[in-house]
Amino acid sequence: MHLRGRGPGRTILHGCLAVSEESEGSVSGLTLRARPTSNAVQAQAGSTLTLEGVVIEQAPGLEVPAVYLAKGSSATIADCRVVVADQEQAHVDIDNATVAADGSDLGWLCVANGGTAVLRHCDALVVQAVRGAEITGDVTLLPNEAGKRQVVATDGASIRLGRVDTELEMVEMVSLASELRVDELSTPPGASTYVLREDGGTAEVHGRSVEYLGDGAVADTASSTARAATPEAADAPARAEAHREEPQQPEDALAAEEVPAAADADASSAGGESPAQQDDPLAEIMALTGLATVKEQIEGFTQMVRFNQIRARNGLRTTEMSMHSLFLGNPGTGKTAVARMLGRVLHRAGAISSDTFVEVGRKDLVSDRIGASAKKTTDVLDSARGGVLFIDEAYSLHQDKNNEFAQEAVDALITYLENHRDDVVVIFAGYADRMQDFLRMNPGLQSRVPNRFDFEDYSAKEIAEIGYRDLLASDYVVDQDRYRRTVLALYDRSTDRSNGRWVRNLNESLVRQMVRRVMSAPESSGEDLTHLRDEDLIAIGGGSSETKDRTVETLLEQLDQMVGLDPVKAWVRSLVNRVSMDRQLLELDGSSQRPSYHMVFSGNPGTGKTTVAHLIAQLFHNLGVLAQPQVKVVERSSLVGSWIGHTEQRTADAVDEAMGGVLFVDEAYQLTVEGSANDFGKLAVETLMTRLENDRDRFVAIFAGYTDQMNEFLA
Repeated sequence: MHLRGRGPGRTILHGCLAVSEESEGSVSGLTLRARPTSNAVQAQAGSTLTLEGVVIEQAPGLEVPAVYLAKGSSATIADCRVVVADQEQAHVDIDNATVAADGSDLGWLCVANGGTAVLRHCDALVVQAVRGAEITGDVTLLPNEAGKRQVVATDGASIRLGRVDTELEMVEMVSLASELRVDELSTPPGASTYVLREDGGTAEVHGRSVEYLGDGAVADTASSTARAATPEAADAPARAEAHREEPQQPEDALAAEEVPAAADADASSAGGESPAQQDDPLAEIMALTGLATVKEQIEGFTQMVRFNQIRARNGLRTTEMSMHSLFLGNPGTGKTAVARMLGRVLHRAGAISSDTFVEVGRKDLVSDRIGASAKKTTDVLDSARGGVLFIDEAYSLHQDKNNEFAQEAVDALITYLENHRDDVVVIFAGYADRMQDFLRMNPGLQSRVPNRFDFEDYSAKEIAEIGYRDLLASDYVVDQDRYRRTVLALYDRSTDRSNGRWVRNLNESLVRQMVRRVMSAPESSGEDLTHLRDEDLIAIGGGSSETKDRTVETLLEQLDQMVGLDPVKAWVRSLVNRVSMDRQLLELDGSSQRPSYHMVFSGNPGTGKTTVAHLIAQLFHNLGVLAQPQVKVVERSSLVGSWIGHTEQRTADAVDEAMGGVLFVDEAYQLTVEGSANDFGKLAVETLMTRLENDRDRFVAIFAGYTDQMNEFLA
């Protein structure tokens, strides 16, 4: 069945439009007008229904829902509207059926008996799930003249909404033996939200002025506080049955509960927990692992914001304060996560009007056409208006050459901040050293972005703590001490300093190792799905200590089998013993300075210098000194450039490529051979000297060449 009208205002159908069992139907561009004793739209068991651009008019004195979906049916609803005549009964009734609604006004939505509803940009008077039903998505709550609670989950149901918008001054939600979650609740300033949890129900609502009433607590209109419920008060929310047309509809679906009248509640005097205790973004920041400096800076920053708010409420002049900020630090230090939480802190304090958070990068601001970057940047700022705009890697807006389009974006940004100084908070994030070039792009940046937050790198112990918490949050079980020892050992020799990202990547490798073990075992137990074994930790660590010891002995045997080189063989064995002793000392005293293993190989060509360098790399890897057994071989031509600054860059790049392994500089003496006055070889040596010290525990440099020339090189 397919019905299409010329427009919902021109073609009207009276009565009930029914899709029979196991059938398909679609309706578009019509107005469906119900009779008091029948549904306007009905989908019977197993049927599929599509409504697009349809207006559904509820009849006065309605005795059944305007829209009813029976067991096993499904419906797609787009750009539709339920015109309400009576708010005392459910208007859209989903009975063990499935509905996906987009851009529609659904009136009172009731999903029952295991049914599901996915909402996208929908309006509703009441959103209700009962008896195992599930509702997800986002919704705008409209004024409810019948005094119904706006969001209701009862009898094992689940309501999980990403965002809820409303202009209501008071919102009431309830979870009875059910699950209720709202990630973002946007209400007007001064509005109150009450959430009742009873019979083991759970609820988590993120928004301003949310008060939780649990364990029998109800709103008391006389004192505007929460009090313990009397038996009579607990029974006050009456449940009215939603009358349905027979025979397809069950008779026991519940209507939304009556709202007990409530004035503005004072959370500080409530008997239960205050909203700040239930959902405190500042407390979330303070509970993060590490970031001691950032926490101290944010505490002072938010105290100033709250101080201004208190003065304003008392009619006093406020201290003018810019909230635009710099978040400086390396990758993985939590800049984005803290920015989100800080936005919620500012929203809760009333410093910004919404908890909107928009994250962008260079590509979102800069165009490749003249004049387009300014418009692109302004559009992004408008989208974040009232909330926080987070510009990640802001330093990328600065380039040495051909940077006109990015300059246009930055200039537009400054103009916007001047004209809308209180409308948006902008946070610029990136590396501390590279952000200085960005700040010089416009003289107004420094003065308009006065707040600096320094995100320090995590220590190895903090990295282990972050990783362990991450595994627990993902429902994995692991031996805490063994996990921490593994992480500390791997991070100690890692060349990747991406902080939290590093340990998240490590955890992914650990889980993949677990998956390989479990999936290769024909008879895995339920415990195997959650328990990370010691053998998984050993595998990602490169094998057991016994295996590594055997590998070291095998490598030494390979060295012994080489012809000649007796002094070298003895020296390598003494080096291995020294490394083993150094590692033991470090385990006993982690604060002691890490040793340097940079070395010189002197001798004629063909004496095995490169071969022994590869063997050293493998030995050091198995001894836990190097992250990987690779050797990067370079010579003068690989390091020395042709113009000022070129040599330093090429040398730094070579060291970066060798990081974690061995940098083998062959014929190193050629770097200091006296040549022209413009020879850049010594610049390569100077660059190497800095890296040899600063990264002494992250790679090993071996300088090789003829004996006499190498003595001159060292001098």
